[in-house]
Amino acid sequence: MEMTVQIEGDSEEAVAFALLQMVAQAEGKLAADGALTGVDREWILDTYAECRMAVEGARPFDMDDEEQIKRLVPTVLALATDPSAARAKAAQGRSNVEKFQRETMAIVAQNV
Repeated sequence: MEMTVQIEGDSEEAVAFALLQMVAQAEGKLAADGALTGVDREWILDTYAECRMAVEGARPFDMDDEEQIKRLVPTVLALATDPSAARAKAAQGRSNVEKFQRETMAIVAQNV
């Protein structure tokens, strides 16, 4: 089943959805009419959640970026030397992912 969804505006959700469409196009999964093709529920939800995280600024280290590689060891050491801060960051990350998943499912439910 092919489906075309249009979301407009500049909310974080709309920007993430536009990013999802760009990813789909780059991966050859966006038809000329804007419909996603050759994707399943898991791809859509995982990709949208990753796009939401990117919009929020939460991206993992890019091991192809020399500047990010330089930050890796200090970041790991900071987490290792301050376990309570590490647990707080992990809890915040989990909370963000759960929020993104709820919001993603609400958008999917509205458009399916």
